[in-house]
Amino acid sequence: MNILRSIPNIKVINSKHDCQINTVQGFDEDEDRVILQCAEYIQCFKRGFICDMDCRFEVYDTKECKAIGESQYEIKDLLLVYIHKYADKDSYSQFKYVFYK
Repeated sequence: MNILRSIPNIKVINSKHDCQINTVQGFDEDEDRVILQCAEYIQCFKRGFICDMDCRFEVYDTKECKAIGESQYEIKDLLLVYIHKYADKDSYSQFKYVFYK
């Protein structure tokens, strides 16, 4: 059996900006929204930002416990509606970006 493991590598694609997000801490996608949590502040992300996301997950074989490839898919026409910023003196800052499909 093959499974998707870990958090995806994410590239954000927009007509003016393309950026690779290197500090993904959480990723949650459901029927009508995508929540992206990371440690980096992304300057081009402002409320109303429209983009696509290219997500790449590692695929693992559960019998051999090793990576066997990559699964890639794109999420189109996302609208950034909310940015939650969190900081604590004992940890890194966190940014949660909420997109609607």
